[in-house]
Amino acid sequence: MSFKYESISEKLFRDIPLFVEAAKQGSFTLAAEALDIPLPTVSRRIAAMEKALGVPLFYRKTRKIELSEYGQALYERYRYIVDEAGAALEQLFDDLNEPRGPLRFSVHPEVYHTYMQGVVAGFSAQWPGINLIVQFSARWVDLYTEPFDLDIRAGMLPDSDLKVRKLVTLTPALYASPELLKHYPPLKSPSDLSKIPCVSPHITDKPQIISKEGVSETLQIRPAHQVDNLLLSLELALAGAGVIWSVKQLAGPYVESGELVRVLPGWTLPGFDLNVVMASSRIPKRVRLFVDYLAEHFARKK
Repeated sequence: MSFKYESISEKLFRDIPLFVEAAKQGSFTLAAEALDIPLPTVSRRIAAMEKALGVPLFYRKTRKIELSEYGQALYERYRYIVDEAGAALEQLFDDLNEPRGPLRFSVHPEVYHTYMQGVVAGFSAQWPGINLIVQFSARWVDLYTEPFDLDIRAGMLPDSDLKVRKLVTLTPALYASPELLKHYPPLKSPSDLSKIPCVSPHITDKPQIISKEGVSETLQIRPAHQVDNLLLSLELALAGAGVIWSVKQLAGPYVESGELVRVLPGWTLPGFDLNVVMASSRIPKRVRLFVDYLAEHFARKK
């Protein structure tokens, strides 16, 4: 009896990667293509797993498959193990060879154009064998089920199991054009902002908190404009349309040129981290090289 159980366990374990791929793809056909094996082989081996376990792992539909409750439980347990094993083998292969192959990452377009300009071209020139696949997206991608190696985001993580490397902490402050400030009384305290046009970075009435040396105040303003984009805020500020919330990395060059000045020096808004997010800390060499390149890029910008 023990011998039979061990034999069945070995066969089941052998087919776990195939099962996980089918669950990820939601299709036996796509799983067969991804694994480069015949479709009948996929169907036969999944059916053999179900027969050995005595429960259905998938519900078959006309155009797709869906995990059963038993399949879902198995998938939740094994997807991490399969991903970790695959990443370990891939990392070993990469360490023994010149890094090459696809590297997929998602990033908010505003984040890239504001903080990462030149990263893709620079990395590509340094590592021409690595094929970058970039998606500009405003949403968090699901690194467990979508074909991405990395997600570059600011804000709270959607999943506590994700691995994070902080790239930079961004601390917003207030800026305005000197031309605008000529037409209003000097700004000496946060309450004075109610007397001057402001550009809100959020399309919301939620009050903003501003702090200085441990003292915090709530800003109650009526913004002249509300825009959910830092670059558009900058455009309005340069045109003299209002005081803006911005970060040093974006406003700094315009402060140096004299087109903007810091308003209420010493007062800052709540900071936030910009992170590169991974599903696992065990990543292929080509992905690790890109993460290191990103970290060096932000270190130079500090």
